[in-house]
Amino acid sequence: MTVSHDFVHSYDTATAKHGFWQYAFQWPRYFSQVVRSRALFWNFARRELLSRFRGSAGGILWVLIQPIFQFAIYFFVFGFLFEHRTETGGPSTDFAIYLFSGILIFNTLMEGTTQAMQSVVSSSNLVKKVAFPCELLPLSPVMVSQTVYLVGSVVLLTAGLITGDIVLSAKILAWPLVFLCALVMSTGIGLLLAATNVFARDIAHLYRIVAQAWFFMTPIFWRLDLVAQKVTGAPWILDIMVLNPAYPVTMAARQVIGLPESIPPSSTQLIPMTLTGNLIAAAIWASVLFVVGYGFFMSRKHKFADLV
Repeated sequence: MTVSHDFVHSYDTATAKHGFWQYAFQWPRYFSQVVRSRALFWNFARRELLSRFRGSAGGILWVLIQPIFQFAIYFFVFGFLFEHRTETGGPSTDFAIYLFSGILIFNTLMEGTTQAMQSVVSSSNLVKKVAFPCELLPLSPVMVSQTVYLVGSVVLLTAGLITGDIVLSAKILAWPLVFLCALVMSTGIGLLLAATNVFARDIAHLYRIVAQAWFFMTPIFWRLDLVAQKVTGAPWILDIMVLNPAYPVTMAARQVIGLPESIPPSSTQLIPMTLTGNLIAAAIWASVLFVVGYGFFMSRKHKFADLV
């Protein structure tokens, strides 16, 4: 791939600042870099998206087909096999909608960060031979995962409106904020993992283990009020679940589309678990993770060419 000089910047390893905090406080530069290198970034993102479906007959249509069949499976399993029923005896779709909404946002976080983790080591030819903003590499898979999330959200809304489980209100106007929080959070984690993976390749295997625990610590299959009833003797378990970075963005993703959620009190609850509160908590987590990820990535960037 040819990279234009319009999208590159020099990086002198002998004179560049390598301190974490020096870069952490310069986090706004990342967004200005994205704007300056937008043509290069979109080229990488487009290539990332098309590469996932290269050689398949359905091509990019799989972005739409996959969430449709995923929801159909959840509806069949939990509406028929596990007999979640309505009062009239018909198959219940509410749990399928609840489950699909949680998996949709969590898979967005996991898929984006997992792919971002490999973005630097898989582009060694660019990192070694071209002076270009490699901090943009993790953002491409994150944006692709967000694109898949957008398509999946359309499927979710369509199914929910048809079944009557989703009732739209003014809260839907806050949905772009959920998207933004998920994007910034994924980018921060992706930057952190991408830099760490250069120095310790075992991080990929460790992250898979962490992801499994993270999945079940996030309210996807379970409701927080039901967990509170089970852990009355150990309330700290509930506190840990509430402090999960994926918790507020998952809750907010459901609240913007009007899904009901019974929320028990928590001793660590510093912010109300309303839609506004969850958006604030998600924004705080996203900001912290992004600053940490960006600071760590940039402070280690000068060593990448020698290690990939």
